[in-house]
Order: sequence, then C-alpha cells, then structure tokens
Amino acid sequence: MNLNSLKETAYKSPLNLEKRIAIYEFTKPHYEINKTVLENLNLRENDQVLDVGCGKGNFIRFASSLYPQAGFVGVDVSLGMFKEISEKLSSQKNISFKVADAQNLPFPNHSFDKVVAMHLLKHVPKIELALSEMARVQRPDGLTVITANSHSSRPTLNFLEEEVSKALGLRGFDNLNRRFNNENGLPVIKKYYKEVRIIPYESRLVLNDPQPYVDYFDSIRDFFKSLPTDKQWAESLAFVRKYIQNEIEKKGSFEESSIFGVFVASGPKAG
Repeated sequence: MNLNSLKETAYKSPLNLEKRIAIYEFTKPHYEINKTVLENLNLRENDQVLDVGCGKGNFIRFASSLYPQAGFVGVDVSLGMFKEISEKLSSQKNISFKVADAQNLPFPNHSFDKVVAMHLLKHVPKIELALSEMARVQRPDGLTVITANSHSSRPTLNFLEEEVSKALGLRGFDNLNRRFNNENGLPVIKKYYKEVRIIPYESRLVLNDPQPYVDYFDSIRDFFKSLPTDKQWAESLAFVRKYIQNEIEKKGSFEESSIFGVFVASGPKAG
C-alpha cells in the first residue's frame, strides 16, 4: 500500500470517488452514508469534529448545515480531494481543511469530541497506527465512528476484477476491502477503544442499465497491481458492460448485495 501513489493517481482528484459514490444511488433500501454516520455520532451543538480522510468534504458540508455551532476539521492526504469544497466554505470560521496523514495526525491529544473515518482505513498503509492516532486525538468522553464494507459485499465486482486481471494478464487487483472490513475490523478497533459495536446496513444494488456499473469499474483502474494500457482498459470496460447487460437481459435487472457497517467506538485506551 503506497500512500504517495494513491495521492498521485486514484485520489489525485475527487472524480473517481464521485463515480464510486454514484452507484449507491441504485441501492434498495438506500442508505445515505453521511446521514447514517451523523445518526450514530450523537453530535452536540458545540462539539469539535475531525473527519479523517474527508475526501471532497461531503460529510462536513452536510453535518455543518445541521450543526452550525459545532467545529469541523477535515484532513486528507490529497489537497486535490478537498480543494474545491474548502474554497467554497472558506468564509465559515467553524470549518477548516488540512493536508495530513491519518497515521500522523497534526493535533494534540484529546483535541476532538468526535472523530469520523468513512471507508478510510482500507487505504492506510498501517491501519493500527491510524487507529492509535484517532484514539489519541479523541477526548475520553467522545466517540469515533468508522465505516467499512463487508467482505461479502458486491460479489460480482470481485468476480469481474479477477476476470479482467486474468484476461489482461495483469498481476491482479489490489482488493482493499480485504484489508479492513466489517468482519476483521472489530478486533483491531478493540485494541484502541474500550467499547466498540458495529451496526450493519444491508441493501441490494438494482440496475436496469449497465452504465453505472461501467462507470464504477472505470474508477478503479488505478487499483490494478499493473496499470492497464488504454487499449486493455477499453476492452475491460466493454467486457464489464457486456456481462452486466447479459444479466439484465436474462433476469430483467442486475442485482447484487451491498453491505457496509458503522463501527461506534468509545473510551479510547491510553497509548
């Protein structure tokens, strides 16, 4: 897991992230992740909130609109991810953004009432180091909320990643969900927090058009262990389109499970 390569490729800008988020509009029931996280955060009016791996700042924009007296800080390793939103919200004194590594948060101990990390930890080279940093900056009576996918979520996606790798003769796909997920995350988080619980959210992805799936797949090109050429990638997307279209024609729609979890952690352990 190379943090610099992620900054320069997959997360140089929010465009690929937007493609991945867009597909979840087709899940039933549809869980809006920013709303779901906020519901579990127990946010209070004057809380100080840290969003680790804030991406394009969607959670901060949403939460601050409902809690204008709270303070929000977003950090991400890539300036390109939050540059646009930071400029839009620059006049709001209770909101700030900073380029920072989750493994080395530039804040004193016990700086925040609430800490959020949404689908972040699977990307971090040293997951436990990031968790120790998040626990360190959380106040003793605060909460940390972490989201992750289930390892059984999106089985067709896993199949297509493997098929494309074999067809192109690539070294394989770096499936980050295997690094941190609903199933293996709980014991790791418990090393750094006294109380941890997980709330699962299960839905079905339902498509009548292959395009959203093709767009999603297009966004993960940089996660192949050897980067496909433009010609290889065009062939890959055509393969994905044909596969999903065939499923729609056979069954009337394409469906697969989509499962994520929300970990709620409290009582950070002393480092």
